[in-house]
Amino acid sequence: NWASWEKYGRTLAAFANNQGGYIIFGIGNRPRQLLGMSNTNFDDVAPEQITSDLNSAFAPELKWEAKTCEINGKQFGILYVDECLAKPIIAKKTIRDGKDIKEGEIYYRYRAKSERIKYAELAAIIEARQKQNLESWLKFIERTARVGVDNAALIDLLEGTISGPGGTLVISEELLEKIKFIREGQFKRREGEPTLRL
Repeated sequence: NWASWEKYGRTLAAFANNQGGYIIFGIGNRPRQLLGMSNTNFDDVAPEQITSDLNSAFAPELKWEAKTCEINGKQFGILYVDECLAKPIIAKKTIRDGKDIKEGEIYYRYRAKSERIKYAELAAIIEARQKQNLESWLKFIERTARVGVDNAALIDLLEGTISGPGGTLVISEELLEKIKFIREGQFKRREGEPTLRL
């Protein structure tokens, strides 16, 4: 029942801070049997409501999906959350009495349990983030060196500008939303992603 969504939100945040994971509805606790869902609560919740609730409680955004499947004539609900690439996911505010979600807390999925993160896992997340940041800068510097500083330009996706030695080009907000990026080496003139030609 999504009316008490906080425990699901906490678990999804904990999964995202580890390697991602699934919550499956329709399985008994003890013993773990395939019972199937006994009502339509899972299908009745609007995806916008789930996104709104999760975004109100956590940052950065949780990337999740919901699906139903049928096994032996029984319906099961699946909530999946991706591993967050910009860990850690942090609680932005306390929800209700703070029993499940408290402002400033970081949740982590340990074996069969979601709880506040411990030092070792938080230190590993911070170290991995610093390493990722350093690698991004090194790649950027290598590309700039290959092209040459005089031939390079910088796209600022926040401000909508392209800056280079020749000046600055401003892209309108309407146009910025239409730009699609393609992966290097995968461009196909007819079969590729739609691309805006400037």
